[in-house]
Amino acid sequence: MITLRDVTLRRGAKVVLERTNLSVHAGEKVGLVGRNGAGKSSLFALLAGRLHADKGDVELPPRWRVGEVAQSMPETADGATEFVLQGDDVLMRAQAQLIDAESSGDGHAIAEAHLALEEAGTFDARARAQALLLGLGFRVEQLDAPVNSFSGGWRMRLQLARALMAPSDALLLDEPTNHLDLDALVWLESWLGRYPGTLIVISHDREFLDAITRVTLHVDAARVDRYTGNYSAFEDARAERIEQAQSAFAKQQERIAHLQRFIDRFKAKATKAKQAQSRVKALARMEKLAPVLTALLFLLVFAHTLRGRVEIFPGVDYAAFLVPGLAMMSVLQNAFANGSSSLMQSKMTGNIIFVLLPPFSHREFFAAYLLASVARGLVVGAGVFLATFWLVPMRLDHPLWALAFALASCGVLGVLGVIAGIYSDKVDELATFQNFVVLPLTFLSGVFYSIHSLPPFWQWLSHLNPIFYMVDGFRYGFFGQSDISPWLSLAIVSASFFALSFFTLWLLRSGYKLRN
Repeated sequence: MITLRDVTLRRGAKVVLERTNLSVHAGEKVGLVGRNGAGKSSLFALLAGRLHADKGDVELPPRWRVGEVAQSMPETADGATEFVLQGDDVLMRAQAQLIDAESSGDGHAIAEAHLALEEAGTFDARARAQALLLGLGFRVEQLDAPVNSFSGGWRMRLQLARALMAPSDALLLDEPTNHLDLDALVWLESWLGRYPGTLIVISHDREFLDAITRVTLHVDAARVDRYTGNYSAFEDARAERIEQAQSAFAKQQERIAHLQRFIDRFKAKATKAKQAQSRVKALARMEKLAPVLTALLFLLVFAHTLRGRVEIFPGVDYAAFLVPGLAMMSVLQNAFANGSSSLMQSKMTGNIIFVLLPPFSHREFFAAYLLASVARGLVVGAGVFLATFWLVPMRLDHPLWALAFALASCGVLGVLGVIAGIYSDKVDELATFQNFVVLPLTFLSGVFYSIHSLPPFWQWLSHLNPIFYMVDGFRYGFFGQSDISPWLSLAIVSASFFALSFFTLWLLRSGYKLRN
């Protein structure tokens, strides 16, 4: 197989190929097309080893023999048949080996030379050479005529016959139909159709390419595009690509115009957007401080009041039991708040326009929102844990489990926050979603109790709450005890994260409620 990997080729100041990747499989019949000066002959020289890539790798099987037609005009008095035979370098080496062996009188070397001649096909070599000449239009009386007795066009036919005579695994033909009449052209098509090796041919004769090629390489703008099929199939596929590109360009212009109107509308509302941004930032500052104060109040009043009276897990003080739940509650609320408020801020200020335009993709914006939410959730959760540590000594039996649930839970609520930011049209709607959905689910997730202390129906209902699995798994990281298997909890939390992520990516990609 012929392979080009990230190849750059320059001819002087001109870049002929740039970061080109290409594969041609053994035995393929390939047409190499493109406008004059695009780099087709330079690519041939690269494959033949006459040029070397400025960057990248050109790989051919090490034992492959590459044949091509010499472009020079031959000047010799040798007969036409003898000239063609000289193209078979394997046969020529075997004949030279026999001459050397006979001159030295070495019987063993003579036997080896005769064996090499037999393997090179010496017995029918002359007949094969003359068959090539006759196929290319030479008359019988011209088979042994001196090469320099022919005109320029006939001498190029001799060069073609010489290239076809040479044993090869890959054959490079540059405009082989030049100087051929119709009969010779038909014969050449038949011969190349039977050729067992890899064929790459440059030609402007579309009928010739249609007859012999099954793959087309198009060289244009310093790149090489591969098309399956002959030249006619290539033209159809390229026309379809051009039509698609024109349609995509028209849609892009329409989209740009729409987004420009979007930008102009937000510019007209700059004062309102600035006020909205100020409200979002104020809300974010309040949400970072509130969880720490809430956790301290719970521990100082509620936990210490029941300390020693309530034991949820054997050997675990109730105040200590509360700390992971309070920390997780802070983590979840802040991860949600960061995702939702960040996207709402972008919508209010008009910066959401960058989600809809290159060079940034919707995946990159999603990753930015997600990472920011995870970071904020972890920072606030760590703050809660440190603030309560001096009141309640804690142990951490499985730190990796605690970290895994903290990261996964931040991811789920961060993504959920982005979804809420997309669907919300006002800042107040985010507070409604957080206060009436996220906060109740968090309080009912086992922050203050074990679900085993509930009646059977409420235990069953708690299993429908996804935040229960986050809190229960996170608590397992501290005490090595939980209401259900941590593996099951992690699986459910992870599945929730991936499902919500795919849905969010679809919303961002489609621009739902972002283009208005």
